[in-house]
Amino acid sequence: MSDAATLQDSLSQEQLQAIGDEIATFAARIDVAEHALITRLRVFDAHEAWGGTGFLSCAHWLSWRISIGLKAAREKVRVARALGTLTAVDALFSRGELSYSKVRAITRVATPENEQEFIDAAVHATASQIELLTRAYKRCRIDPEIPGELPRDQRRFVRRAETLGGMVRIEMQLTPEEAAVVWEAMQSAMSTSEPEASAEASVAPSPADQPGQAPNTQASAEASTDPTQAQASTEASAGMPADPLAATYGEQLQQQQADAIVNIARAYLQHSPRTLSSGYELVVITSKDQLEHGPGGVGGFLRDGTPVPLHV
Repeated sequence: MSDAATLQDSLSQEQLQAIGDEIATFAARIDVAEHALITRLRVFDAHEAWGGTGFLSCAHWLSWRISIGLKAAREKVRVARALGTLTAVDALFSRGELSYSKVRAITRVATPENEQEFIDAAVHATASQIELLTRAYKRCRIDPEIPGELPRDQRRFVRRAETLGGMVRIEMQLTPEEAAVVWEAMQSAMSTSEPEASAEASVAPSPADQPGQAPNTQASAEASTDPTQAQASTEASAGMPADPLAATYGEQLQQQQADAIVNIARAYLQHSPRTLSSGYELVVITSKDQLEHGPGGVGGFLRDGTPVPLHV
């Protein structure tokens, strides 16, 4: 097929089929070239050739050298190291019979003992299906060398991560009974807080309450039965978006739940200060220049170095 073909050309089904075959051929060639890159990267990394250039890791060097993101660079280094032991996967990858996407997924969980099982599935499945398969295997896998080890989806944890906007996200996974204790404590803290100020605002006036408008008996009856459902069905039939008040109420509820969790933590620290060997205190380190930096800037830092944006 000529490279000069354009969208305006009238092509037959045979010509279009040929283009499709060429796309698959070029993709296989790209995978073969990707394997050559990965193989050389494994040798480069094994000799730590990046060490004398001032980079923190091989991934940092690769990110700079070939202009890709650091996350993608780390994945390539990880795949390169894994293929050093997965000889069967490496051989198929070198011939373009396995795509980089499939190899990337397989190398997350495969071992020399079970790599053939993943290969048998990969040759008949899509890359996304292999991703799902390896993720499920990783969640359910139990390390036999660790007594009492639980599958990943049954492990308890609390994780903390800073967002790009300067907020902090705390994620936890608990057993059902532990989660129930935390949830009940949050609900109790919410019930003892100030009543919702948005309760009256969420009630919209009916047409009968507005002067100069005649009430619609049938519409009023339906609204009195379930005003939210009636309004939603009317908006859906008219192609209108969902009620913004409902979305606002959901956001307010989430804010109140966050406040309740924080209040629980504050109450514990106030009544049990011995956990910190002294009274609870929150130290924010700042300066005049930081406070005048403007909206969106860093207003200060917590004692552990976490930045606190001005808008928080």
